[in-house]
Amino acid sequence: MAFRLLEPKERKKFIFPEDWDTSAIDSMAGLRKPGRQPQKRHGDRLYGDIWLLEQIAEKIGLLKDILTVFNSNNELVDMVLTLAMYPYLSKSSFKRLPRWQRIVRAPCDEPLTASRITRLTQHISTMHRDELFRLRARRLGKDALCAVDSTSQSAYRRSLTDIRWRKNKDGRNLPHTNEVVVYSLTDHQPIYYRTFPGNMPDCHTFPLIVKKLDGRQLITAEPVGRALISKRIRDYGDFAGKPKSMTFDRDSKIYCEQFKERYVVETARKTPRHADRLRINLFFDPETRARQIKEQDIEVTCQEERLTYLKSAEEPIDDPEIVKIQNRYFKLKIDNGRLTDFKLDEKKLERERLLHGFFSLLTLGLDDDAVSALKKYRLRDEQEKYFEQMKDQMGFATQDNWSEDGKTGRLFILFVGLILASHVRHIWRSSKLSTLFDSSLGVLDEMRCIRAIAEPGKQATMTPFVSDQLKICEAFGVEVPSGCRPSYESKRIHKRGRPRRFPLTEEGS
Repeated sequence: MAFRLLEPKERKKFIFPEDWDTSAIDSMAGLRKPGRQPQKRHGDRLYGDIWLLEQIAEKIGLLKDILTVFNSNNELVDMVLTLAMYPYLSKSSFKRLPRWQRIVRAPCDEPLTASRITRLTQHISTMHRDELFRLRARRLGKDALCAVDSTSQSAYRRSLTDIRWRKNKDGRNLPHTNEVVVYSLTDHQPIYYRTFPGNMPDCHTFPLIVKKLDGRQLITAEPVGRALISKRIRDYGDFAGKPKSMTFDRDSKIYCEQFKERYVVETARKTPRHADRLRINLFFDPETRARQIKEQDIEVTCQEERLTYLKSAEEPIDDPEIVKIQNRYFKLKIDNGRLTDFKLDEKKLERERLLHGFFSLLTLGLDDDAVSALKKYRLRDEQEKYFEQMKDQMGFATQDNWSEDGKTGRLFILFVGLILASHVRHIWRSSKLSTLFDSSLGVLDEMRCIRAIAEPGKQATMTPFVSDQLKICEAFGVEVPSGCRPSYESKRIHKRGRPRRFPLTEEGS
């Protein structure tokens, strides 16, 4: 396995004893002829959905980019594509991957066992990851609008250094990491991801993302608690109903105001740049403010009742840190594992209450007003679906990695799979396929029954494409393989006499 993960140039440097059987090396990447090689196994296997994803990877340039990242190591690229497609198509863990490979024709034909997957993921480094980002970013249009968003990924164990306690966006009482994704709203593709510690606030991640994007148009939602935004809210002072300087938008039914902000960032070339087109778009909803104040009062009451019970029970507390996190509106005094006293943190309460009803957007490189920025930001529904795909369809809702280098490889493979999934979903949603199938996965389900039939010594052939399968190929702009398009027209010659009521076809004859 270690030999297979080497680059083709490094493989050629090896000298083997004369009595060794090295015939298998001739079929390996870098030493074989260009093009897809016939697979070793015979019989017929499911191939339609795999075939479609392979055509997509080639069409959007993903296959070429991955080959560039791994220096034309075809074996390694086939493994990456197989691991990327598997959870998307099967919704199962990698433990069942070898069995899945026996019934489908995957890019990698050799069984990917747990030990092989571990060696592969540990081989993928941050250098490979950054190179893929660079290649994918070069395929974007000049005026591509990028949306930045983050989600929390929970973990049941603390084996990774980035797993930390903070507010969990999934509402789960677990430590987590913050997964930040940059998504192109114009190209409908994820182009960048980065993992941050769970306790790192967004105000620290934003400069790092801006540096990576290097001047591209950007739109992102920022917490109103961030210093440069909360300062604008404090400047409003006390108000009744709504701040005086805000204007009302009739369509969205909210109050809004835009501020110009000077912001200095360090570009990828390590030169300071003044982001003079950075805009703070501030929005206010009175109904949301009233609801959040009521919810805050309910939470304070529940925490006070819970702490009163713990104090009166005088029972030892198993984990004081968790108790402090669960009762964040109070200052606790714990001696010898027992709660002895608690006091309401009024400053924290007032700071949060000041921000109720507000939300904000940051735009970089856009000259839109606040309302136009909000309309563009609502296009990020695609990015929300990206997170849904990551946690549901790709089975990555919780951290399941034990090593740092293994996590880098797993995230790389996940990113490749999500590029394919995002393209499938975009084509399904923007074409007539949305009227034929309930979801993007329905498209792949329709293609799955197409089989690849291989005979000893012959090139594999595919079963015919029929009905909606032809429409799927047309929507994705891929060619139906030679000999797989059915022909329904009959070659029979019509006899003299009264013409037929219906056209003569194979189905009607």
